[in-house]
Amino acid sequence: TVGWNGKGSRGVAPKASLQVANLLSSTVTQTNAKIYDQASGDFDVLNMSWGTDQNNLSDPDTTYEGFLKTAVTDNRGGKGAILVKAAGNDFSVGCHNNTSVACVGNANFDGDNKNPYTIVVSALNATGYSASYSSGGSNVWISGFGGQYGDTSPAMFTTDRTGCSAGWSQSSTSTTISFQKGGGQNSQCNYTVTFNGTSSAAPTVSGAVALILEANPQLTWRDVKYILARTAVPMDYVTTGGISHPKGVSLPSGYVWEMPWIVNGAGFKFQNWYGFGKVDVDAAVKMAQKYTSNLGSYNEESWGKHTLSGLSIGIPDNSATGGQSSMVVASADNLKIESVRLKISVTHPNISELALELTSPSGTKSILVNARNSLVGISDYDNDIFLSNAFYQEKSAGTWKLRVVDALGGNTGTITSWSLNFTGGK
Repeated sequence: TVGWNGKGSRGVAPKASLQVANLLSSTVTQTNAKIYDQASGDFDVLNMSWGTDQNNLSDPDTTYEGFLKTAVTDNRGGKGAILVKAAGNDFSVGCHNNTSVACVGNANFDGDNKNPYTIVVSALNATGYSASYSSGGSNVWISGFGGQYGDTSPAMFTTDRTGCSAGWSQSSTSTTISFQKGGGQNSQCNYTVTFNGTSSAAPTVSGAVALILEANPQLTWRDVKYILARTAVPMDYVTTGGISHPKGVSLPSGYVWEMPWIVNGAGFKFQNWYGFGKVDVDAAVKMAQKYTSNLGSYNEESWGKHTLSGLSIGIPDNSATGGQSSMVVASADNLKIESVRLKISVTHPNISELALELTSPSGTKSILVNARNSLVGISDYDNDIFLSNAFYQEKSAGTWKLRVVDALGGNTGTITSWSLNFTGGK
């Protein structure tokens, strides 16, 4: 262990052993090879601090997703590795068609963020509220501390490359933070106080998971996700009204751009910016020590089981009414939900105008894509996939409702098909 040695800072799980893979300096082919190799590696927790720009739309890569499925199926003697993924730092990002103009990104635009195996982590600042850069999305699971930028608001303190001419702490840097330039107790520039982002928040959750597994090594990957969700602490907890568009754009009358906190049909609190809330390590460890699983046997449906195709449902222009469709999931197919994915096709000349909303048989509404987003200038959804955690532990059987809202005048569109895919216990 390197904790409690009187030097620097102490990590969340000081007794954990680390393995590191440098992905960002590699070619795409090399990076993918490293990711695939890690997915079958000898590890308990995989921290995935990477992502793609969220002013474009990518769908899950089947090969990548297959390796992740192997990790949660085979690793840890069949109990599964715990996969922790950064949500992204694109709450404000350059628009797709003009990056000099600020738009709003979404964690659901990154294909690596929308599989049922990963724990997608958003970032909190030092006060416990959503960090200004942190990508929101219905696929966020939990929030960890990522800090702000370290100048006027604290970032994270961590180790850096040794020496004042390498790493983030350098004597020649233009920062006004003396410590960051080798001042005070950082004369060798061994530490930095500007580490931030969801790539910083994800490791705090990975550390929390290591402590949970230390408390109870018999937990499966599903158990860990449940414990994190059950013990998370809602922050900025408001359950009424709605959240306005952060860029102040006009929206159709009666349209709610983002949901406040909701309590779903299974009693879980959820919000797109926080997931189930702030990670509570103490509560999670205590729950792990006495935990008895009640999740049932894991079921993962194949795509195509719940599909409506050949549709021609109009989407009214600039109207909160939206284009609407419903689908019935039979009682025989009922699962206790662990994830819901929507696959959708829509014809529209500018999908950034559109919001995608799903309402469960329990009456829980989830906004999977917020309107007036960063995908400006991209036309049509073509079997694109989005994930929501808002329905966690609800029953899947019953009537599901889809609403697609156009929030800017000038264009109309048509819903042509949509499918639902569930994972959960039975």
